[in-house]
Amino acid sequence: MENAKRGGLTLENDKLTMTAVSKIISNNEKSINLVQGGENVSITGDGLSISELNVESGRLSATGRVKEIRFSASFDKKNFLGKIFR
Repeated sequence: MENAKRGGLTLENDKLTMTAVSKIISNNEKSINLVQGGENVSITGDGLSISELNVESGRLSATGRVKEIRFSASFDKKNFLGKIFR
C-alpha cells in the first residue's frame, strides 16, 4: 500500500469530515463502512447520514452521533454479512 494516499478525519459535534475516501462499502443510520487511504474504516453511531461524497477529491461529509471509528486492514466478511442479514 505504498501508493495509498493518507487521509484526514475531523469530528466536530455531530459532523464528520474525511479525506482520501475512495469507496463506500455500505451505509445506513447505524453504520458507515468505507475505504480511506487503502484502509477499511467502520464508523458506528446513531442517525448517521452521508451528506456529501466527492469521489474525485475523496471528500466525505456525514452527520449524526458517532460512537466508534475503527480502522483495519480488512473487514471480517463473515461478521460483516451477519450484521447485514440480522
